[in-house]
Amino acid sequence: PGGPIISVFHQVHLHPDARLVESRHESGAAFAALGYHRSSGRVPALLVTAGPGVTNVVTGIAAAYLERVPMLVICGDVASDGRRFLQDLDTERAGGIERLLGGVTRLVRRVERPEAATSALRAALRAATDPERPGPAVLVVPIDAADVETEESPRHFATLATPRAEAPLDPAAVEAAVAHLRRARRPLVLVGAGCRGHEVEVRRLVDALGAPFMTTPQAKGLLPESHPASLRNGGMSSSYWARRYTKE
Repeated sequence: PGGPIISVFHQVHLHPDARLVESRHESGAAFAALGYHRSSGRVPALLVTAGPGVTNVVTGIAAAYLERVPMLVICGDVASDGRRFLQDLDTERAGGIERLLGGVTRLVRRVERPEAATSALRAALRAATDPERPGPAVLVVPIDAADVETEESPRHFATLATPRAEAPLDPAAVEAAVAHLRRARRPLVLVGAGCRGHEVEVRRLVDALGAPFMTTPQAKGLLPESHPASLRNGGMSSSYWARRYTKE
């Protein structure tokens, strides 16, 4: 929490369905949000204040960008009246936060007017949950915009459905994969983070094949490591079983 974002924090406290988890550090909050998405499939939101709040969260945002994790980051900012303030990152009035975070986000949208807050929020959510390119999106809320109450039409608050991308299966590709698996002397199923949301189907696949499987670090938890065919995870800090099976 901090002065430039305190009005948003206050509204979160007042909302009956909102749950606020306060962290000791913005970077820790971002990585906790990554874990929350992996365990629940829901889109987390981060609230950070201006200045050091924004700079401290960069590492976690970059991780979400590289790992394609949808995340909404709401950044407080100093007033936008052209004067210089403490914790002001926009020293040249050229979009300081936008330049800092533009390369590791799907979108950075600034609330220029209080009445435009809802449309800016929806644009950020759409960018974060784009099924082709999910990742973090940033909403910058200057303190002079956050402190103003506005009248919103009910139509602005229609439920924002998470978009989905449908890719039809190529029957020939499926048959080719089955043929390779039948001929394989040492088959291995590698489960990646793209399988998230399809845990039931992946579990049915490994049960039907009876082949050993391992997960990438980002896919840990999609299938139970207590499964008799589990080699646990590969990649960074890979398990002994995964290393032994792939080495032989």
